[in-house]
Amino acid sequence: VYHMLWTSTPSNPKPLSVWTNFLQEIGSSFGIRPIKKHFLERNFQKSVSLQDAAKITSLSPKYLSRKFKEDTLQGFTKFRTSLRMKHAKEMLENTACTIDEIADKVGYLNPESFMKTFKKENRLTPTEYRRRTHAP
Repeated sequence: VYHMLWTSTPSNPKPLSVWTNFLQEIGSSFGIRPIKKHFLERNFQKSVSLQDAAKITSLSPKYLSRKFKEDTLQGFTKFRTSLRMKHAKEMLENTACTIDEIADKVGYLNPESFMKTFKKENRLTPTEYRRRTHAP
C-alpha cells in the first residue's frame, strides 16, 4: 500500500485526499519525513502550505516547522522553492517548454512571480539560464 500511494507522478497525480488520509494515519508514527521526502517532493507544484502539512499530520505548524528545519536544514517554504527551481532548471535544460509553461508546471500561478523567484535563486533569468545551458 505504501509504495502504491507514493508512485504518483506530476503527470498522473493521486487525489490530494488520498495523501491527506494516508498522512493522517502515519503522521504521528513517522513524523515529518514522509512530508519532506515523499509528499512535498511529489507535490511541489501544488500550493501546499506549512499549515496544510501541519493539519494533515496533526502537528502544530510551529513544531512541524522546527522539525522540518532540523531534518532538511532549511525551512518548509525554502525547501519547496528549491524543489521547484530544481525541476524548472531541468525543464529549461531538457525541454522546449515556454517559460510560462514551466512556471505553471512547477506550481506558479503567475509567470512573473516564477521569473522573479528564479532570478533571485539563480542570479539569472530563466531565459538567460536556458541560453547558458544550451550554448555551443
